[in-house]
Amino acid sequence: MRELLKWFYMIFFHPILLLDNPRKSLLVRRHSDIRYHKKIVFGQNNRLGEHLRINFYNSNARLVFGNNVYIGNRNSFLLGGSISIGNNTILASDILITSQNHGMDPEHELPYSKQNLTCSEVRIGEGCWIGEKVIILPGRSIGDKSIVAAGSVITKDIPPYTVVAGNPAIIKKRYDFEKHEWVRI
Repeated sequence: MRELLKWFYMIFFHPILLLDNPRKSLLVRRHSDIRYHKKIVFGQNNRLGEHLRINFYNSNARLVFGNNVYIGNRNSFLLGGSISIGNNTILASDILITSQNHGMDPEHELPYSKQNLTCSEVRIGEGCWIGEKVIILPGRSIGDKSIVAAGSVITKDIPPYTVVAGNPAIIKKRYDFEKHEWVRI
């Protein structure tokens, strides 16, 4: 009966990958473009939405998901350097996380698209919440338990326990452990 239910689920919800055992659980929804899957490390109990784009531009880059990570629909991961996402982190939909950029030397004879990539690691801490349509640029780090508001562009490192918003993102609140509340900055 259990096999029949899994088959029924596959027909109607059509994930491209479903791994379910006592040690790990992974669900990847349909229409995702995932290349070089051996460069991806999955923790336990991960859920990845539909229409994901995961592209590697450097042989040393890795994409590492912690445990209990939820990734919404239509997210893009462009990896020149590694990207790591901590345990219990939520990423909403339509997010771009990139750890690479084209060269930008206007005096170089090659067009920007042909210049060498610059690559730097991106790290998202544990327990973070990343809102809709956020862009995280190369080399950035988001501290544990931080919240990034929808539409923000992360151009600088974000300390732990902060709420950021805007383009470029700026700190709006910090968690005060003595008062047990978020405090406006």
